Amino acid sequence: MNHPGRTLAATVVLLTAASACLAQTKFTLAYHAKQGQICRYKSSLALKVSAGSNTLAIQMGQTSRVTFQTVAANGDITILNKTEDGFIEVNGNKQPMPNDEKTTDTYTVHPDGTLVAYKSGSPDKSNLSVRLFVATTPTFPKTPVSVGSTWSHDIVADTALGTRSGHAEYKVVSLGTTEGAKTADVHMHYTESGGSHPLTVDGDINVELSSGDAVTGVLKLDNLPFGGGHALATGTLNQERTEGSPLGDVKTGGVADASATPKPKTIADEVKGFTKMPGLFTLYRKQSGTTDTIYMQIADDQLDKPFLME
Repeated sequence: MNHPGRTLAATVVLLTAASACLAQTKFTLAYHAKQGQICRYKSSLALKVSAGSNTLAIQMGQTSRVTFQTVAANGDITILNKTEDGFIEVNGNKQPMPNDEKTTDTYTVHPDGTLVAYKSGSPDKSNLSVRLFVATTPTFPKTPVSVGSTWSHDIVADTALGTRSGHAEYKVVSLGTTEGAKTADVHMHYTESGGSHPLTVDGDINVELSSGDAVTGVLKLDNLPFGGGHALATGTLNQERTEGSPLGDVKTGGVADASATPKPKTIADEVKGFTKMPGLFTLYRKQSGTTDTIYMQIADDQLDKPFLME
């Protein structure tokens, strides 16, 4: 006869043993890629900007296509990061990203993530792009790690690169699967050194074990320079890999290679977060503070026809 309590106890013992074995598993974190592979990433940034007595609520979104251009014999990876699309929403007023801001950044990293070279595709006197790259990109240890392992990394100021000195702390929280890829949840905390308002970043990134690539991540930012450094912002950065893999292996999650052209936006993409109002013409409405945004959907068979409306 089956004894529920005995079965439950045995299950708990097995799960505990499995968790202990998983925690003891050693693995090496490093960045790997195949030359020519393409990935696509989506990021969103929710900010609160304080300027004097005023506070702005800002939402920013961006889609990027990353091409792993070259992989050197020593493992160094040169990457092209092209912004394909984006938007900015200030206090509920949403505007598409101007074409002149859809630029391409080029950078090279060592297998441990140390930045070797960085070239921004747009003028950046404050070097904010490279500072954010360093602050949000994990640097890995050269020795194997397991769940619970911790390490740190010091960033040296480099005027040629545009980086500032800083200190990062890391910890492997757990192992799991994210978007079909085997990942390690790495918690990171980064703080720039010096200055009256050092940039800080804190959060978790799900790192793909095979490539070192960030599959998803949620990071909190503080003292982020905004508006040419005349204001400071705090906020949350969400990032997600939506297509491809640096190694081009479908087993790592997603497809072997992302398409060279972005997928066209659908109506569902444009009205995400809106309230649908069915009728002769379907309306989509979103209210935010004092801003009221309404979109009207017109079907193909309704075009070039007169309508009388009251």
